[in-house]
Amino acid sequence: MRQYFFYLHILLALPAKWTLAFPLGESQTEEVDSEIFGTASHIVILQADLEHIAGAYYLGVNNRGLTPRAWQLRLRLPAEVDNFSPGSNVKADELGLDQDGSLVITKKFPPGMTLVSVLFQLPVDRGQTTAFTLKPTSAIEGLYFVSAQSQLHLSGADFSTAIPPMLAGGDYKGIAKFKVDAGELLHIEVSGIPQGRLSLIVTGILTAIILAIAMLWIASRREFHRHGGHLPSAS
Repeated sequence: MRQYFFYLHILLALPAKWTLAFPLGESQTEEVDSEIFGTASHIVILQADLEHIAGAYYLGVNNRGLTPRAWQLRLRLPAEVDNFSPGSNVKADELGLDQDGSLVITKKFPPGMTLVSVLFQLPVDRGQTTAFTLKPTSAIEGLYFVSAQSQLHLSGADFSTAIPPMLAGGDYKGIAKFKVDAGELLHIEVSGIPQGRLSLIVTGILTAIILAIAMLWIASRREFHRHGGHLPSAS
């Protein structure tokens, strides 16, 4: 299982130095700071096999300054997690565990938007629906749980059917809850667990590729319009 989770880590992690230069909206997840802040929407990509549900928790940090800036980002994974590791743009020594069970990412963020992720896995309740809980450390404007596995079914109390705009048009299903309060206990259920591992690897590759392409396209379009229809020079 360790080898399998290592491969999933590689498949879901985006390029280590990928930064985007556009705002996704300010989040209220951290102390208010006009120069650096977390994005308002969080995306959790889930894949499953017979033994585990593997996830990648994505969010962004927008540094509006002109130089790299040290900052702390907090998030909380599902309470039932039995393993986690750094994902894209997060090194092992930048990821810590606080006394209250929340994860703390401490690093210098370059100017623009940096997409970060934390990978995790949950045990599967074989033959039954697997349920897990999540209690965010702070308010989130939009929290998405998505999967590209056709047989996987996601549901949750007070969640509606929705996927992030950058994943629209693909073979993705998902649920979302908007205006999530800090400390609110969320209940999510996963059913339709597949009977093999091949589909997990394939959909992990497709999800990472499409998410990267979609967000880079959005970044380029917003940067283009921000400069009045002209791309900024490289100098």
